[in-house]
Amino acid sequence: MTACSGRSACSGSGTGSRLKTILAVWTYTTKHMEVDLGPRMWGPSHAPCYGLNGRIEGSIRFSGNPSSVMKVAFMLEGHIITSERGSSTFLSRTIPVYIPFTTSGPQKDSCSFSIPIPTEINANGSVSIMPPSFSCYNWDTMCDVSYLIKVLVVRKKNGFCTHESRHIPIMYLPKSEPYEPSPAQMTPSKVEEMSLSSTTPQWIDSKNRHCSTCLPGSFHDVIFISLPSTNFASGHRIPFFVSLDTVKHPLLSQVLDENIDVICRHQGFPLVLGQLKTYML
Repeated sequence: MTACSGRSACSGSGTGSRLKTILAVWTYTTKHMEVDLGPRMWGPSHAPCYGLNGRIEGSIRFSGNPSSVMKVAFMLEGHIITSERGSSTFLSRTIPVYIPFTTSGPQKDSCSFSIPIPTEINANGSVSIMPPSFSCYNWDTMCDVSYLIKVLVVRKKNGFCTHESRHIPIMYLPKSEPYEPSPAQMTPSKVEEMSLSSTTPQWIDSKNRHCSTCLPGSFHDVIFISLPSTNFASGHRIPFFVSLDTVKHPLLSQVLDENIDVICRHQGFPLVLGQLKTYML
């Protein structure tokens, strides 16, 4: 049997922090169980969202006699629909959550789970990066990439086995949240691959309001910006340091910190992040 509803509820109030207001708790119910995926960021969307190297974590609460539960399994599926080739499944994995006579059985009336989301798929004998959730519709073409998890519970009562399942759509957006890289990924080569582009400072005359640009080579190896990484998730702060070499250019020592602006350019549009209050010399 397959049934019932799913719901999300914001965990923050109007007077709470901004972080709490964008968290939502996702729960899905059937006749004999409740699946709780816990709080997720970007909750106001239509489905819970997971990022790169994410894990689907939560708990299942059973109603009735928990000893009748014989098996609990999760199936993670990825589907793609195109106007040219129709529908196909590119990802299908089954993960047992509970099997009798194991140490990971339900405690009291519930059991917990933690399922890693793969980052690669094997398609036609070749390994490729798992695509993000995506939808595009046009008058003559369409493409839709979607993911879902299927929760299957098998019960045995009076000698008969019953199956109960729940389909839960999820979104896989690799850049939606930060992740902890493994030690193998944190190699010096990652830092060496970072490309830098030099910019020339501009000086504004407070009296004449005239903007003068220095020669391109005037401040080479004088002004430095240090970043912990070149990849950041949406909605998170970008920490940085600005270093000025006042030995080569003593004039830089007269620059006030409130006059230093940092601008992030995205698709050719400048977005002012804010004024820098502290910097390293």
